[in-house]
Amino acid sequence: RNMVKIYGSPICSGCVAIKAELDQQGIPYEFVNITESIPNLRAFLKLRDTREELRAAKEEGRVCLPTFEFPDGTITMDKQMIYDRMDLEANVPAEAEGSFCDCSTGHC
Repeated sequence: RNMVKIYGSPICSGCVAIKAELDQQGIPYEFVNITESIPNLRAFLKLRDTREELRAAKEEGRVCLPTFEFPDGTITMDKQMIYDRMDLEANVPAEAEGSFCDCSTGHC
């Protein structure tokens, strides 16, 4: 498995946005829809509830979507890390920067 795994949901605007961005740039990924099945949800909740990288966001009441997991086990909510690890520059319009929802507002 050489691609980033994205934990998300089609009802989360940030998840939809990152999928569209990566598709547009031809960057491969595996999307784990956490609202599709209980096993997918359990896998995500295990990460969210046990990994230090997500602790602060969880404590702020955020759902932590989208979450990115790399083949080496690194996890982050920072999409820039996808580009950094692939030695690519993010090629998104300025108005799209920071457009991911933070899932604290309930609009995801």
